[in-house]
Amino acid sequence: MKPISTLCLASFALLLAPGCASKKDETIWSISKNVVGGWPKGRQLDPEDVSRVREPEHIHAYHVGRLPSKDRRSMAEAHTVYRKEQDARWDQRLPATPMDSRGPIFGIREPATRPVPESDLVRTEVQRQRQLSEKLQTSQERITGMESTLRAKIAQFEDSSKTFDDVRTRLDTTLAEKRALETQLAESEAELKKAKGDLEAARMENDSLREKGGSDLLDSFGRPNFSEPNPAPDTGKPGKKP
Repeated sequence: MKPISTLCLASFALLLAPGCASKKDETIWSISKNVVGGWPKGRQLDPEDVSRVREPEHIHAYHVGRLPSKDRRSMAEAHTVYRKEQDARWDQRLPATPMDSRGPIFGIREPATRPVPESDLVRTEVQRQRQLSEKLQTSQERITGMESTLRAKIAQFEDSSKTFDDVRTRLDTTLAEKRALETQLAESEAELKKAKGDLEAARMENDSLREKGGSDLLDSFGRPNFSEPNPAPDTGKPGKKP
């Protein structure tokens, strides 16, 4: 071997020697059981809680029909091919709804336990909502009272309607009786008028009889006079009557 080549190889070996000597082994840290012994034990999450913190992998199904080989010497029967389209991953979308914690609390709490911030605006709004609730309750009570009064009036109206129907029936009966009495009165007046006419005719006849000297036949009221007639005056001639 030439001296120049030997010298080059020796120089190259000297350059690589410090690099290999400076490389350190990778340190593997170990966690002692005493360190993690005081930590609270974890719990297994429900599938619903898991779905809120981690997105599952996406599996798609593809139906493949009969598929011949490339050389057309064989054919696969129709079947379904399942393929993983997306791996499972953590749900890092914000804002994330905090889930119910059934174990030790590590900064997660229910939104309902969050206190309302003290502010004049919040206090004013709460007061306004309270006043509106009181007004609504008062209006509801007034409406209930009005409904009760209306129902009572409807019941009274029904009773009054029945009374009105009874009064109307009685009035119709009274009017019918009145018309019957008026008819009877008209008939009585006609009979009375006829009787008056007959009496007037009898009086006129009595007057005419009186004028003719027959006053002894009827009295002054036109009734027949059944008393004995006055004796004839004595003329002194026996056997001759007037």
